Amino acid sequence: MKAATDPSGSDLAGNSSVEDSLAAEFQRCFEHLRGKPIALYGLGINTQRILNAVGGFNIVGLMDPENIGRRIFGLQVLSKDEAAARVKAIIVVARTAVVPIIYARIADLAVQQEIEIYDLGGNLHSSRPRTARQPWQARPGSDEHTLRQAIADADVISFDVFDTLLMRQVARPENVFDLVEGRTQCWLGSGRSFKAERLAAERAAGEHCCAPTIEMIYRELAGRLALTAQEAAALMAEEIAVETQVLVRRETMARIFEDAVATGKPVYLLSDMYLGRKILCSILQAKGISGYRDLLVSCDVGRTKRSGELFTFFRDRVGCGDCLHIGDDPVADLEAPKNLGFKTFPVARSYEMLLASPFAGLLSRVASPSDALALGMVVARAFNDPFLFHRTGGRLRIAEGAELGYLGYGAIVTAILQWLIEQTEERTEATILFGARDGYLFQRLYPRAVEALGKTTAARGVYFLTSRRAVSVPSLHDRQDILTLLEGVAGQPTYREVLETRFGVPAAPADLRSDELFNREAVEELTAFVLDYEDAILFNAAAERASYERYVASLNLAPEGELFFFDLITSGTIPHFLPHVLGRKPVCLCVLMNRPPKYDLPGGFSSFLSPAGPFERTHHFVRGHYLAESIFTASDPELSHFDLQGEPVGGGQDDSHCAFDRTTPVRDGITDYVETFLTLAGKAGLATITPQLADEINGLVLSEECLIDAPLKTDFVVSDHFTFMPALDPWLTIPAPQNEQAP
Repeated sequence: MKAATDPSGSDLAGNSSVEDSLAAEFQRCFEHLRGKPIALYGLGINTQRILNAVGGFNIVGLMDPENIGRRIFGLQVLSKDEAAARVKAIIVVARTAVVPIIYARIADLAVQQEIEIYDLGGNLHSSRPRTARQPWQARPGSDEHTLRQAIADADVISFDVFDTLLMRQVARPENVFDLVEGRTQCWLGSGRSFKAERLAAERAAGEHCCAPTIEMIYRELAGRLALTAQEAAALMAEEIAVETQVLVRRETMARIFEDAVATGKPVYLLSDMYLGRKILCSILQAKGISGYRDLLVSCDVGRTKRSGELFTFFRDRVGCGDCLHIGDDPVADLEAPKNLGFKTFPVARSYEMLLASPFAGLLSRVASPSDALALGMVVARAFNDPFLFHRTGGRLRIAEGAELGYLGYGAIVTAILQWLIEQTEERTEATILFGARDGYLFQRLYPRAVEALGKTTAARGVYFLTSRRAVSVPSLHDRQDILTLLEGVAGQPTYREVLETRFGVPAAPADLRSDELFNREAVEELTAFVLDYEDAILFNAAAERASYERYVASLNLAPEGELFFFDLITSGTIPHFLPHVLGRKPVCLCVLMNRPPKYDLPGGFSSFLSPAGPFERTHHFVRGHYLAESIFTASDPELSHFDLQGEPVGGGQDDSHCAFDRTTPVRDGITDYVETFLTLAGKAGLATITPQLADEINGLVLSEECLIDAPLKTDFVVSDHFTFMPALDPWLTIPAPQNEQAP
């Protein structure tokens, strides 16, 4: 059944023979654990069957990161800390392919607490190293050409709906209920858990009918939540609305479906689902799927695909002929119809494709409904095409800038925006200064996030013109300041370049030293050269300070409000010097602070990712920070200084500025992701996406397992005049992850 009920996608009906077999196998595999306190990891049908049929074991609780604290199947769902204190063994009740993902989440319990961790087959995972991922291998006869040929040979064609023609943008189907809960908590109240009761209501309704309708489920739910008929109807309408929003087409499969309809052959849709025909037809119409002869839904006809009865009913309706059924479920779409003489074709689920990819470990990072949505949106886009791996050998592929932005940077930008709002909420007089030029995109998206999440008390956001050169020169008050600024010179600039770029004054035309190259072994010579211009430097610094102050005054910042300064990755240069032109000490909010900071930060700082040393590669965002800078930069040239009227003066065109138009599609993809996430999250919003998950999603596009089309890579360039770094291809600056580097 493709309902949003069972995390493993298993049929909830079950039967006594399966339960008895599972019980016997459980007792055989885990006889040695009798007497030990055990936790079962997983909330699927097999967990329920074990609890129903197995006796004599000390099962003290369940585990599932998204349901901690709830009571399900009569047992408490334990946190990792609670499991560490209460159990000696954990049995992972899940499919074999998923077990390594779950083990990664709880491996520290084995290492630190010596808890034994098993799969359902009795294999002790905590006693052996994790095995490497096996290379992807195509299932024979599962490519697009074979499917199109099978359609050409068939007389009658039927398609499954969920995970075949449509797919949800969440990690697991039941995450839809998290979104409904977030939107309705304000009138349901904190004492009533929609998700837990909705799942329980469906299980209860399923005990009286093999294929309950959503109306039957909500009658059961109304009793559990003490809802009036009107409240139940409104809640059901909200669930259907969220389901419709979350669903997207699997574009390749939708085109194949349309081509099948165009042949004139009878094409039908079959679905095991609690949404009836009328509702499902409306959803399909909204997604642009039409032209089928009929739609048969299990809850309407009282028969399921999984049992085979829906296929018998369907065959009796359409009569004889060569029937082909296309779908993703190994039992409901392949085994059941095949046993009745149908020809079948397997469609790869996006979830299974993720498990078969090098990025399966992302699942172990999902710790909240927000994470489930963030990853689900990526999976729905990255693995939308079930035939992708046939063309790439099991690797991800990105051919367009919009895809790069959506898949690689959408989640982390969304998470950073959530974090910024969280850091500054309830401070209505506060202002976030989004520093040029890296803050350009964030400042543009910040008010959209504030509005979409209904955060009326969030800080004001301002795009703040600045640069290291523009803020450091006005901060020079005496000789010691000049000497301090000289310490950061690197590379091989000429003395003239150092004087003009770092101190804002030109060298005298007759000064023969101007064209000498800086040599780290002869710092004294450069120092003597610069100090010969000390008076000019300090005079210019005072003038630039006054001009910068005029610009700051034009921003009308609240005089008593807190100031925050946002930067991407920083060593503290700009926030250290900002008090000289602001007259106040802003708190630095950055994606990552290099450790240790180059300068002290008078206002302090807060970092989205944990601080990292200059040579650490613990964060993917750090590995690809030059690429990120080339994406996030504004269209304007880098700021040099302000004129006497407080107007900005650019430092001339630079390479990253010239590449702005070519990288616009990447920013459009990021914007698409952010706005989609905010729409699906709703006004109530969700918790901030876990930084580790957002960072690892960013790592997708930096991995060698992701094929970036060569023409796309040519659109990016980055340079840094302040440090005299020439134009670089940022793709060439990305090192291997820390754990992949040679010792």
